[in-house]
Amino acid sequence: MSLREIAKALCRSASTISRELKRNADKSDGRYRVEKADSYARARRRRSRRGSRFKPEERVQVHRLLGRRWSPEQISGRLRKEAGLRIGTSTIYRWLARDKALGGTSWLRTRQLAHRYRKGYRVKDLRGRMSGKRGARTRTRTG
Repeated sequence: MSLREIAKALCRSASTISRELKRNADKSDGRYRVEKADSYARARRRRSRRGSRFKPEERVQVHRLLGRRWSPEQISGRLRKEAGLRIGTSTIYRWLARDKALGGTSWLRTRQLAHRYRKGYRVKDLRGRMSGKRGARTRTRTG
């Protein structure tokens, strides 16, 4: 079958099929074999799962500062300045989200995340209202 016929049968783009064939062709003869393609894909997946870049002591340091109610922005800046540890705020927020999903409580010690998802209907907006003012229909026109 041609690339376009395969792509149509699989509801994919022809360029996707072409990339797949190039990426997973057998190294010895250049032909596409399903078993080889599968083993190549599994190997790539296994290699992509790197461990954490940060040591457990560094994570403990971050959690200690979170316990003091520091924001991830403050923690990131201070650790970069003092310890030379380049840990981004998004990494800290990811750790907090994972901790929350696993039933942990460290996310409750943050100032933002603990109050993040409040509904807007609790507070009535009263800006621009004058108390005791009559409506437009009840006012008489003078003039």
